[in-house]
Amino acid sequence: MAPFVISPEIPLWVLAITGPIGIMGLWWTTRLWRVRIEFGGEQLRVIGYFWNRTIARDRIRSVSINPEFPYVRWSTASGLVLTTFLTPISVTGIDWSSSATRQRRRDVLTELRSWTGVAVDSDEDDDQEQPPPSGEELRVREEFVEEIAELARALTRESASVTTHSDFGVPVASIEPTRSGAAGMWIVCGHTINIQVDDPGLYWDLPWSFESRAQTMLMLRAVIAGSGTATAGPYRRALSLRLSDGTTLDSSRTTALRALVIPAPGWKSWGRKTALAPYR
Repeated sequence: MAPFVISPEIPLWVLAITGPIGIMGLWWTTRLWRVRIEFGGEQLRVIGYFWNRTIARDRIRSVSINPEFPYVRWSTASGLVLTTFLTPISVTGIDWSSSATRQRRRDVLTELRSWTGVAVDSDEDDDQEQPPPSGEELRVREEFVEEIAELARALTRESASVTTHSDFGVPVASIEPTRSGAAGMWIVCGHTINIQVDDPGLYWDLPWSFESRAQTMLMLRAVIAGSGTATAGPYRRALSLRLSDGTTLDSSRTTALRALVIPAPGWKSWGRKTALAPYR
């Protein structure tokens, strides 16, 4: 007599859920043995739980040496400021590492700070935060903000609210359109030119220079003309501006902490894209 075999009938939806989780778990397990940071010479390399990042030393702007939440802030060639978290050497309350290992991580953060030669991030050391511009520096920035507002009013022709004000002693130009789908723009002229478009988290931080001032005006024209595309992905947003000189500038951000644990490879390619609307 043939043996009686019980064949489990597993619903397809169970396989659809557990299959990818199992594959992801196996992939993640192989990465756990490689997680670390490396720095020396002219670059910092972060090998994380989901992806890797290589950062040139001269691009690093500041370092957080808080052992519970370490990160570096760095800028791209276009002036976009990004934050990379150093999770491989973070020390948390649920860390089961030995006290010697935890102390070694703190020492590595101190070594990293010394290697970069940049300031400790102002979020954790307010004493090192620069005061706002004053005197001649402030006057020049106020004049530039007025130039921005004058150009914006000429281009928008009452299709936007254009105002200037001071935010904690720093001149700011605010351009807010009345048309749905058009992107607002806020330009903060402190020691750098911080340009926020559509969302405070989507911004460019440019050094104060003649070239940056010219680029700011080109970006203003592009936003008012609707020459850009917004991309929405899983807990992520991105914005791409196309300037009249042929340059394309990109900025992106996460919209929730879940993005740190939910990978979305290539999301800027397959995410939902929306063209910016012109102001008029």
